[in-house]
Amino acid sequence: MVLDAEVLRMLKASDYVMRRYVDGAGSSAWLYMAYWQSQRRGADIHSPKNCLPAGGWEPIETRRLTIPVEGPTGSITVNSYLIQKDRQLQVVIYWFQAQGVAVAGELDAKIQMVRSAVLKNRTDGAIIRISSPVSGTVQDTTDRLVGYIQTLHPILSTYLPD
Repeated sequence: MVLDAEVLRMLKASDYVMRRYVDGAGSSAWLYMAYWQSQRRGADIHSPKNCLPAGGWEPIETRRLTIPVEGPTGSITVNSYLIQKDRQLQVVIYWFQAQGVAVAGELDAKIQMVRSAVLKNRTDGAIIRISSPVSGTVQDTTDRLVGYIQTLHPILSTYLPD
């Protein structure tokens, strides 16, 4: 999927990918990853915490999840939102990624960026968002997205710089 020109001008991301995946049962998951090579020039990561309500989605439930993943950290902490627009329900899971470090909180992501700027002269970063309409129960949908994240996480460094 391609974002329209106005959205791209607002985001100011260096690169992004947005894809829809469908499993054998017909359940879908949307992957959105956006990368900013530099966050020094007024272009920085836009949090779903702000963008989703602007699109008419209301948060019904917010929480943090710790997901076991392959790799040296053994787990990542992510944001999980249950959102609603009219009668549609979706589960949205997202986190920020900076030089191989997964960060859930917006403030923590800014602190990580400043730390990297000082120590490594780097301000690059990304956001990874996975979402799906609720299929079955909210927990069924969350579990399916967690499985997708566990598959995706080990290959992120192929696409995002460490």
